[in-house]
Amino acid sequence: MKKRIAGVVFAVLILVALAFAQVAMKKEAPPKPALGPSQVLLENWNDIGRKLIARARRRSLIPYCSCDRCSTSAT
Repeated sequence: MKKRIAGVVFAVLILVALAFAQVAMKKEAPPKPALGPSQVLLENWNDIGRKLIARARRRSLIPYCSCDRCSTSAT
């Protein structure tokens, strides 16, 4: 009887380990293709723009934004 219970527990542990291994393999995303030169330039340009806007907001040069997307609109 004890051997049977031990066998069932062992089988369940093996199945659980295999299930976790499958989940771990599914989570790995395929590698992204390398970016082209124009995409790299665009990302750098946008990053510089974000930094300039953040600096201007910190220095209160842009106290509010009038666009509909921002929550800091003028009152």
